[in-house]
Amino acid sequence: MRFGVVVAVLVAVGVCLVTSGAEGALTCGPKCMERHERIKSLRDKSDSGMFRIDNALYKDLVMTKPRNYNTIFVLNALNPRRGCKVCRDAYEELKIVATSFYRAFPEEKDNWFFATVDMDGNEQIFKKLRQQSILMYYHVPPTGAPAQHSQQMVGAEEIVKYVTGLTGKKFPLHRPTNYFMMIVSTLALAMVGGVGYLVRDFLKKLMWESDLWAYLALAFVFLMMSGHMWLQIRGAPFMPNGGGMFSDTTQYMYGIESWVVIVLYAGITFGVIMINDFSRNAKSSTQSSMYLIAGTVITVFFFAYLVSCFAHKYRGYPFRFML
Repeated sequence: MRFGVVVAVLVAVGVCLVTSGAEGALTCGPKCMERHERIKSLRDKSDSGMFRIDNALYKDLVMTKPRNYNTIFVLNALNPRRGCKVCRDAYEELKIVATSFYRAFPEEKDNWFFATVDMDGNEQIFKKLRQQSILMYYHVPPTGAPAQHSQQMVGAEEIVKYVTGLTGKKFPLHRPTNYFMMIVSTLALAMVGGVGYLVRDFLKKLMWESDLWAYLALAFVFLMMSGHMWLQIRGAPFMPNGGGMFSDTTQYMYGIESWVVIVLYAGITFGVIMINDFSRNAKSSTQSSMYLIAGTVITVFFFAYLVSCFAHKYRGYPFRFML
């Protein structure tokens, strides 16, 4: 009987110790709560929920223990002097991801924070992380050291998968509505519909034109070969914020790049049609020769420019053609 009482007392004491230890692990403490409030205020001051951290904030809010929150940050180079267009795009994409995450899980707003670390002025952070590259993503858990993601990311879709893997919560991506494009698209659709109604008799004749269907088939082929549909699925921006047309990385592409490719393919095709079709149906040998020369020049020019664009996109491509 006494032995049973002793065992019961020991079990009760053990349970109390484990419970108190767990509560002690979960308690943050005054300093920890003060850091939590500071990082929440930084988040609240941002429209998207993502904020910038410097050397002092990194040391005090991100790395100092104890802490009861997670931080996801990216190493970036946003200074315009560096001319990194992809960096600005990655920054905007991470803002969209942060907004989407908080929109889907408002209860996690105080548990997960999104930030960016700029290369200029924060060299100490790069040094501590032993990192010289940008667009590298890190997760800092409540306990433990920063964990680096295995690859660079630019598109929001890739970042969503990364955040989902960390949080265990799948969420949809909500991009801001472009009302200007909606208005332009609606007006353009109304104009096309109005013109189509006025020339409906002429359109009936066009339905039986074989050349028309051939050109439409070519347009569809150009659209698919240019990667335009892939960009529509990924929701890539039409142009970089800093100007220009081409992305600096082979892993990303802007909408304007696909249109450049469409124009180049169309130019090459038009040149071949001139050589093969126009010259054959010419009324005289002189006109046929002109079509042959013009078609050859057009084909060579657009093909040379296509090879030049490919070499610009894929650094180290060894071949050139005229340009």
